[in-house]
Amino acid sequence: MDLSVWYKYHVNIVVRSVSHDICLDFTKRIKSYVHAWFFLIKKLEERKSARKGEILSRDLFIVVEGSASEILVFQEALRCISHHLSSLYPGSGVEFGITMIAPQYD
Repeated sequence: MDLSVWYKYHVNIVVRSVSHDICLDFTKRIKSYVHAWFFLIKKLEERKSARKGEILSRDLFIVVEGSASEILVFQEALRCISHHLSSLYPGSGVEFGITMIAPQYD
């Protein structure tokens, strides 16, 4: 990655839990972290799913624009925080889906 070029990073985060309260709190904590990066965040959407059996899930779709180093720091910190939260909340988990990392030219 060229450090002088800006990149657009799309990530989808799926939070799953057996409890509505845990799922909601987990998602709120991730969104709180994402809001701290307000200067890079271009889009943040949340989707709730209907309960399928015992599992409840929420999807966060995030679009970030920044330099390569900013994208890498954001991505790794998001992964660390999410995995730490999943260890704190029993019966919950998180999945990441990176849909695109693309250079942005003027």
